Amino acid sequence: MQKNKHLSGFTLVELLIVISLIATLTAIIIAKVSDSRKNANYLKRLSDINQIELGLQRYSAINLGKYPSTSEVWLSSATCVAQSATVNTDFVPGLVPTYMPSLPKDPEKATDCLNGPVYMYKSNGRKYKLIVYNDKKDVDVLLQKNKNMIDPIRTSTSTTPSFGVWLLGGKNY
Repeated sequence: MQKNKHLSGFTLVELLIVISLIATLTAIIIAKVSDSRKNANYLKRLSDINQIELGLQRYSAINLGKYPSTSEVWLSSATCVAQSATVNTDFVPGLVPTYMPSLPKDPEKATDCLNGPVYMYKSNGRKYKLIVYNDKKDVDVLLQKNKNMIDPIRTSTSTTPSFGVWLLGGKNY
């Protein structure tokens, strides 16, 4: 019986090399998609903070330099009491609808401070602080891109890392 010298096909080694290359490329792509989703949430939160800050500036321009007051009490986009988890759509009083059509909601839609990032605002009418509270997922991005926005009270090493904007006097809220 004569052997056919023209048999074509892949050896086991060649198949293993191709499979390992495909697995490596798949792992790289999954990691990149995960990073881009993480960056997307961070960019959405940053955009939301900037939108609210613009609304605060409009409010201040019309109200002789004053800002919406919370009587120096924190208000948040979701409740910070675990027993009653509700979403607060007016955590910056007086901005909607005159100065903004609506207040933004966090992309993760957390219903309480303990389970994810929420937007928080505090003001005495002359100074304010607006932060994304308990944002553990964006800490790495913040450290790379916006160190000056890291809340000095709730730093990246805190159990509730936060970032945002504030007037000079509101920094220590």
